[in-house]
Amino acid sequence: MVSAYYDAAGAGAKRSAGGDAMTRNGRTRRAVLGTVVGGATLAAAAGCGWLGGGGGSDAGARSKPSPLAPALAATLTLIDLYTATMAGQPSLTGKLDPLLADHRAHVTALNAAMAPASAAPTGPATGSPSAGAGVPPDPAEALAAVRAAEQAARDSAVRDCLAAQPRYASLLGSIAACRSCHLEVLV
Repeated sequence: MVSAYYDAAGAGAKRSAGGDAMTRNGRTRRAVLGTVVGGATLAAAAGCGWLGGGGGSDAGARSKPSPLAPALAATLTLIDLYTATMAGQPSLTGKLDPLLADHRAHVTALNAAMAPASAAPTGPATGSPSAGAGVPPDPAEALAAVRAAEQAARDSAVRDCLAAQPRYASLLGSIAACRSCHLEVLV
């Protein structure tokens, strides 16, 4: 039945010793198909970085900034703001200290998620504010400034979450939710 198919499909086609129809240049269809499939597999493996060179290699990952870098930078900025506000307005320390601890936990979680991307910042912000620099003299105004910064950071985290790859969305969503809770505390 198979030979009837070859006879009908390629009348007069040459046959190899195994009975396969041969192409015009003397290769069997199986050999041509094997070469195409093998080449495609090799190209896919190279593109995934399995062969050490291609799109998925470590060098490519290091050259691109992590998609979590903006969230980390915003969190470090909030930490600086909270630290400066507590230094300039010690009466707010009881209210701000637990929120500051949350932001520090976010830095730890973001650094853990960004571990393969070593080019991202991992420590405290370099421009740590001096004790109370730029903090409003009135505690209510200082708290309002922290709340405004927290709200902007929450909105940014929500946007980042919605645009994130699925593997980062839950982390960014948790950070956005935490910042929303902070807004309730900062009233």
